[in-house]
Amino acid sequence: MMKVGLIVLACFAALLFQDCGRTGITTTSQGRETKVKATSNHLEIELILEKQKFRTANDFLTSAKFTNRGKERMRLNTLFLGFAPILLKVQHADGTPVTPTSPPFPPEDDGHEGRVFLKPNESVTFTYRGVDLFGDDLEDGKYQFKFVHENTDASKGDWIGSLKTDWLAFEVDSKHKDEVPPSNEVQATPSS
Repeated sequence: MMKVGLIVLACFAALLFQDCGRTGITTTSQGRETKVKATSNHLEIELILEKQKFRTANDFLTSAKFTNRGKERMRLNTLFLGFAPILLKVQHADGTPVTPTSPPFPPEDDGHEGRVFLKPNESVTFTYRGVDLFGDDLEDGKYQFKFVHENTDASKGDWIGSLKTDWLAFEVDSKHKDEVPPSNEVQATPSS
């Protein structure tokens, strides 16, 4: 009887774990990861954080690489994929949201402008800078951010789906100094 109970419990736990993967539950980065991936309807995003620690919010830099993982050509609406304040959700390590700067005036969507066609395994990359994301400088401390984008309008033939990554952690430290890579220059003293 005990064995049957353990088997049932193990099966139930496996189903719950599998269900978490399907529902897109995200987790907080432990602070070591510099990239995360998510996929929806054959479109993969790889979110890459360039540096995890910097002096000001303006030094924040991340990129999002979108790749067609399907077998057919994909039409991607990129009109809004350049707007960090719309796509990146930022919060303090304790979960308190950080309000981004106001996004620019949205472009008019005529159904043709801002479209990119991606062949299978072809990619397009967008870069997001802190100067475009944050209205005010961030206080020293630990933060995290994730990428969130959804397109539900299938009327124009664009990719539809919902992309949401896990959180990536970063830190603002006004006393932080970037490491300077060692120089390959040879120091020589002229002799007479």
